[in-house]
Amino acid sequence: VYDLYGIDLVIENVDPNEEGAALIGSFSGISCHVEDCLATYNMLKDKGVEFLDTPAEEPWGGILAHFFDPSGNVLSLVEYPDDSANRS
Repeated sequence: VYDLYGIDLVIENVDPNEEGAALIGSFSGISCHVEDCLATYNMLKDKGVEFLDTPAEEPWGGILAHFFDPSGNVLSLVEYPDDSANRS
């Protein structure tokens, strides 16, 4: 369980069989919306979280940074360009 700005994110372990093992480390498509991606990146990095990359602005105006959970799965931080952004 991760607590990120008051939001609990629960990540379940997969079965240690061949099918489950193949899922570890693949992109999950799970993103955590944050108000300030760079500040959150720095806070998590200071706590030992391993990132794939530094926060980067995307062509659509948002900022993304990808990091590993303790099992090696890839999760993302996302900062939308403004508070009124359409999030689906």
